[in-house]
Amino acid sequence: AEELISPIVRGVAEATIADLYWRPVYPQLWMKGFFAPLAGRLFPELLPTTGMAPWSGQRAALRNLWPTHLPEGFTSDLAILLHWNDIGARLRPVAADDWVNPQRPKPDLMRAECEFLLEHALLKERITPEEAERFREWFTKAHNLMAEYDPAQHDPGEFENELLHKSLSLLP
Repeated sequence: AEELISPIVRGVAEATIADLYWRPVYPQLWMKGFFAPLAGRLFPELLPTTGMAPWSGQRAALRNLWPTHLPEGFTSDLAILLHWNDIGARLRPVAADDWVNPQRPKPDLMRAECEFLLEHALLKERITPEEAERFREWFTKAHNLMAEYDPAQHDPGEFENELLHKSLSLLP
């Protein structure tokens, strides 16, 4: 908690998010195969403020910056990020060590987050409905690329970098 609130207390940031610099490969595939390419295209101003673990769930912010309504389930982290982006909050990632967090099955989480990003981009008139459909098609291709990861065959770092480049190249 001290690491997260320190930049706020010092006046350097209004909100912080724990940037968990060590994570198992699955979340990194999510970041490089899905979130960075799509959020970077729809909300490019957002990426420099999120760090490499925008789903960490560890956040701090001035009281008046918290959204009044959040969706159910795991898309709440994304809803908070998009809210802070919309209101221009000074967000800063804070390097933090990871805690033991058992991987829980999150079926269809990426698809839900894709839809959340697309709906928000439509609401903010950053894309048209036709473009949203092309991004949905891209998501299926990007998700298939992530599914190719095989820990017995791939070096995680190399696979993540290749995934990022392939995913970006497929963006509409």
